[in-house]
Amino acid sequence: MSTIIASRVAFCRQATASGAASKGSIRLAHALRTPARLSVARLQAKVSRSIVHTVAVSSNDGTAATVAVSSNQSVTADALPEPVVKPAVRIGADGKPMKRRRKNGRTLRKQKSLQENKEDPQPLSLEAILNEDPDISDPKVLKQINKSIMSTKSLPQALKLVEDMAAAKIAPNEQTYVSLILVCRNQRQAERALVVYEAMKAAKVTPSILTFNLLLRCTAQSRRREDAMRIKDEMKAAGVEPDAATYTVLMEVVAKAAPHRGRKPPSKRLLEVFALLDEMKAKGLAPTTATYNMVIEACSAAQQVDQAMAIYLEMVGSNTPVDQNTFALMMRCAGLSGRLQHALAVFGEMKAAGVLANRDIYNHLIVACGNAPQPQVERAFEIFYEMQSEGRVSPNEVTFNALISAACKGGLPSYAFDAFEVMKTTDIVASRRTYNELIHAAGLRGIAGVEAAFEVYDSMRLAGEVPDQITFGSLIAACARARDASRALLVF
Repeated sequence: MSTIIASRVAFCRQATASGAASKGSIRLAHALRTPARLSVARLQAKVSRSIVHTVAVSSNDGTAATVAVSSNQSVTADALPEPVVKPAVRIGADGKPMKRRRKNGRTLRKQKSLQENKEDPQPLSLEAILNEDPDISDPKVLKQINKSIMSTKSLPQALKLVEDMAAAKIAPNEQTYVSLILVCRNQRQAERALVVYEAMKAAKVTPSILTFNLLLRCTAQSRRREDAMRIKDEMKAAGVEPDAATYTVLMEVVAKAAPHRGRKPPSKRLLEVFALLDEMKAKGLAPTTATYNMVIEACSAAQQVDQAMAIYLEMVGSNTPVDQNTFALMMRCAGLSGRLQHALAVFGEMKAAGVLANRDIYNHLIVACGNAPQPQVERAFEIFYEMQSEGRVSPNEVTFNALISAACKGGLPSYAFDAFEVMKTTDIVASRRTYNELIHAAGLRGIAGVEAAFEVYDSMRLAGEVPDQITFGSLIAACARARDASRALLVF
């Protein structure tokens, strides 16, 4: 017990310190053609300690201005200060400045897209291209058109160039269709990419292996398994031999197929992935790092740790480079199955290979400690301390949720609240899952934990988190452990 207390004290101290030409173009364009709120900034007025008077003056352009001066000052046009605009400050109900809310991923991507549109030059129109070189039979003209299509930021802009090509009777080539498929992929419109592929076949333009692989990546982006298998069959009928990248993308589509688009249970998906791997080897193609990583990920989804370990050993034996993603996938597979020794062994090999651990790897190790047959709570906190001491990787919500969950599974609820106290010293906001784990941890204390469970519940409501079935189930379980039937009925 003394060692447990000492390790907890050391953890808390360290955590606190670390804180056909035209027809094809027309058909393609026809097939594909199918209020932001502004917040008003509130400026906080700065009031001077001295007595001030407001004086209205007019500038040379006739606009009015208001200037505040002291009572013993005279106002002259030269003495007028330049207006200073201060940044907006949000004031809370308690009169204190509020912290800025963190921007989510969607907002950041939108701002990045707007910034790129401002910085990147606009794509050239067909008129501008023909002004430089009016000979439409010159291959350089078509090359410049394809480049402009690829640089467009939206599908309507690309279709406008295609329509202009049809009007000018410029025949599209394979690169034209590839440029359109790339625009569809960047806009995350895989269905439109398949329409481009059908128009390409109608124009009797033979796709190359690169075009087929690009189409397969679009199906992987939208997780369309049936379309991917159809493209694979058409690829074979066209006499185009697949390469290692083709099989890797096919494995990804099979392993991550959407539920309503031909998805099968994880075990059957794993069998299909292994069948593709065997077919790939039979053709004399050597699996790449990305291929092995996808097979390991499929093993992880099916929770087949032994199969994942066999693939990992095969990968090492064939001298295929092992990257950070490989180690992360192996530890995720071992962590979900509770194979702590496997996870620690792979972690040791990663260190020996000189590969730096990222946050996901540490999180998988903590999860493995909690899912072990005998949960290793102290080992989980040691891994967390190691991550903190490096100073290179910072924890996130998943890290603390894994620590709290490991403490609950190990029957040490006080460790869960210790992790939560450290979490509050960071900028990480607790989610509903965090509060649910804490309610469960409080309920493990028996009679003394009922009040703490309801205090956590009140904090959850004040934080704006909406309780769910797990929340109420954890509260009822806490009341049941304390033999408090009246409170359990009130929760119910």
